[in-house]
Amino acid sequence: MRDGQQPVAIVTGAGRGIGRAITLRLAREGYVVEASDRTGSMAEDTEREASSGAVTARGLDVTDREATHEAVGEVFEHHGRLDLVVNNAMWMRYGPLPDVTHKELDRMFDVGVKGPLWLSQAAAGPMADSGGGAIVNIASVAALLGTPASAGYAAVKGAVVSMTRQLAVDLGPRRIRVNAVAPGVIQTEGQSAAMSAESVAYRKQRAPLGRLGVPEDVADAVTFLAGPEAAFITGQVLIVDGGITAAM
Repeated sequence: MRDGQQPVAIVTGAGRGIGRAITLRLAREGYVVEASDRTGSMAEDTEREASSGAVTARGLDVTDREATHEAVGEVFEHHGRLDLVVNNAMWMRYGPLPDVTHKELDRMFDVGVKGPLWLSQAAAGPMADSGGGAIVNIASVAALLGTPASAGYAAVKGAVVSMTRQLAVDLGPRRIRVNAVAPGVIQTEGQSAAMSAESVAYRKQRAPLGRLGVPEDVADAVTFLAGPEAAFITGQVLIVDGGITAAM
């Protein structure tokens, strides 16, 4: 808590998996968290699980630039500050290159690239007015190494990595740090639906730490990058994969 006041965070895609774990961890760390999800219903589940009054659910479609700016404005007006944005929301489809469709690729880029850009754009002013802050984007090791049937997803997360570095340059003079976390295979509902059991077993076997990640592993990394211990870190990508990238 930089100035003795309770910090305020916005987390997108907070309704389940990694986003929910990040939200709950930040709440335990003393943040007031606006937990957003496209429909709001799953974010309400996260709010109930927090059961501390520190989490407020919000319906927000991050692909809607105007709605994103309005949401940030409301958060800043209500709390008088904005300290942290976590761009976690993503819509994804894995598949062989011949199966990639125009509609699916547009949707992935709308949520995974435009969403973080719109929210960062909206948050920059209020965050600067709060004395600075942090933006943490959720990327992926898919941006850094080749994996089968992931061309569209890798393109999106590669854009997130590049955007993270550029935003760090653009927003640094306003005392806003911008970093990314690049998870490997994290055991979530979405991962279970997207990957075969054989693929999961192979990655677990190759992991130097002998296990796959859990959402809390990513939440720990986000909390570090948001906190004072990372006060001189910006424009970086923190890989959270149990060493799989190094092994592969």
